[in-house]
Amino acid sequence: MSRNRPIVWTARLGCLSLAVLALAAMPAQAAFPGGNGRIAFTRDIGTNAEVFTMNPNGSGQFRLTNSSGDERRPSFSPGGTRLTFARIVPAGNWEIFTTNFDGSEEVNRTNDVAGNDYTPVFSPDGRRIAYASFRGLHADIYVMNLDGSRKTRITTTDSADEFYPAFSPDGRTITFQSDRDGDWEIFTADADGSRERQLTRNTGGDLHPVFSPDGRSIGFESDRGGNVDVYTMKANGTRATNRTRHPATDLRPAFSPDGKRIAFDSNRDGNREIYTMRVDGSGQTNRSNNPLSDDSVPDWGVRIRPPRVRVENLPKRCASRGFRVRVRTRSADSRHTVTLLLDGRRSASSSKASFKVGVPVGRLRPGSHRLTVLVVDAIGNRVQSTFLFRRCAHQ
Repeated sequence: MSRNRPIVWTARLGCLSLAVLALAAMPAQAAFPGGNGRIAFTRDIGTNAEVFTMNPNGSGQFRLTNSSGDERRPSFSPGGTRLTFARIVPAGNWEIFTTNFDGSEEVNRTNDVAGNDYTPVFSPDGRRIAYASFRGLHADIYVMNLDGSRKTRITTTDSADEFYPAFSPDGRTITFQSDRDGDWEIFTADADGSRERQLTRNTGGDLHPVFSPDGRSIGFESDRGGNVDVYTMKANGTRATNRTRHPATDLRPAFSPDGKRIAFDSNRDGNREIYTMRVDGSGQTNRSNNPLSDDSVPDWGVRIRPPRVRVENLPKRCASRGFRVRVRTRSADSRHTVTLLLDGRRSASSSKASFKVGVPVGRLRPGSHRLTVLVVDAIGNRVQSTFLFRRCAHQ
């Protein structure tokens, strides 16, 4: 149902009074760590790359984007309700887009044909996006507000490239890769770009860093052992450990929201597939299982929380007159349908986050009655809550 559509009443209770209170729809952001939701990834279809999502076991594969331009490097918002990705647009440059988890409401957030913008990630509060951008001969890390405003360059090495930013869970730190010392190494900086710190120092290439959900570790890919594998290390750069230990090329780790698993892509089956493993490297399993194309660059989103319902102003004692209750509903991305039932009979429906509805007590028999609120969100989560009140006996 459209969010702007008015509440629809059935004829059975058409005389009920109604007042709608408009509230700003605020997305619910999940805390870290969180429950494991879907995995997003890039799938190469012929000469085109599109964004897909799937359940952690590989089921429910869903094509999120469908355009003539390549889409790459998807990343979930903290609440799992949105994704951001890079797309090559008709003008020929790369831009940063966001979309809802179901592929609706795509929005170009960078809108700057003068540059090429890649590798976007959300901040933990969902209000900012960090990304890499070419604005000259080299790429730097930028941060912008979700609406695309206040684009701010936070790395300033004019003779080197910086790619693949990732926020720490508390949002205070950004990690990224840079080739400023001649090969790819992993750095961190405060979220405003100050206090840069180099974490890795070796002759191999260290790339694609990402924080664990508790912020204590960083996952990355490296060829320091002569083969490209997925590694983890402490957030200060110490105790780097090879987790995949496989002769194939294993790339681009992404932690599960509960911190117990890592998704990555590998060519060990002859083409690139999405795998998951436990953090210690055990249980490496092909999840995408799609031999007809290449699947790569996974990101693991949190499980979208079911809707929550609260009903206010129910009478504490028996009611002899009509009264109005306020129904408040919050879903993960503020898109849902609310259905009200009075004693099991449908009385109203709405897509509002908050509204008032009148209960015609004079039409009810004395005794107990049920007001049931059924909420269905955009991915089919159903929550039903029943509230009791009493109609006073006739005097």
